[in-house]
Amino acid sequence: MALLEWSAAILGLLSLGQAAAKPEVKAESSLVLASGKPTIVMFYGEALAPTGLVLKLPLSGRLIATKPTEGDSKKRGSIQVEAELTAGALPVPTAVEVGLQHVGAVVTRSLVALPAGFTVLQVKRPNQTPAQAMTLSDSRIAVTGALNADSPDIFRFHAKAGDTWEIGLFAGSLGSALDAMVRVRNPRRASIALLGGSEKRDRHLSLTAVSDGDYTIELTDAESRGGETFRYVLTVMRVETTRR
Repeated sequence: MALLEWSAAILGLLSLGQAAAKPEVKAESSLVLASGKPTIVMFYGEALAPTGLVLKLPLSGRLIATKPTEGDSKKRGSIQVEAELTAGALPVPTAVEVGLQHVGAVVTRSLVALPAGFTVLQVKRPNQTPAQAMTLSDSRIAVTGALNADSPDIFRFHAKAGDTWEIGLFAGSLGSALDAMVRVRNPRRASIALLGGSEKRDRHLSLTAVSDGDYTIELTDAESRGGETFRYVLTVMRVETTRR
């Protein structure tokens, strides 16, 4: 069935009820987009019947299909929307909004657009102690995950004196329940930065290493909560070197 025919069919079914169900996106197949490279993203939810996309630069794309969800993905919603999205050139990781245009409403979800050259990984556990810290071996890396309530997520990256790193934690812009606390420790395990706040928002830090060695990033929730809705995207990027 063609896209417009499928959308019209859904709208027709909804109109039979006393009150049309409100369209809702509950999940997506990916939280990140690579700049300059088309990415297919599936949006899962209920009462979805989009007629197009609402996008702002640097994001472009097109709606491909809307159809019933099948298999294991049914737990994420009964309807899935397939879209092709492309982010333009970006200097740093940036949150971007994707709008699914419905009759009388636009349903929005946010994703993280990454500059070129990023490696994307899912969080690997166990990583709740410094000895178990997940190693980030690339100079441009993004990690997607959802925080557990009973333990932090800890990551390790190697830096040389004079290297400048941009560390980003995307949560609030993604609609996450996570009220993130982000702590960075130097090779001697001393705390050199702590990001937090009373609002559920994203965190960003620019860090210049003063000595060679392994630095760690500790991610927790301000109220020690966690679960599937406490999702995040952690980005770590080397941007400058000032060695002599």
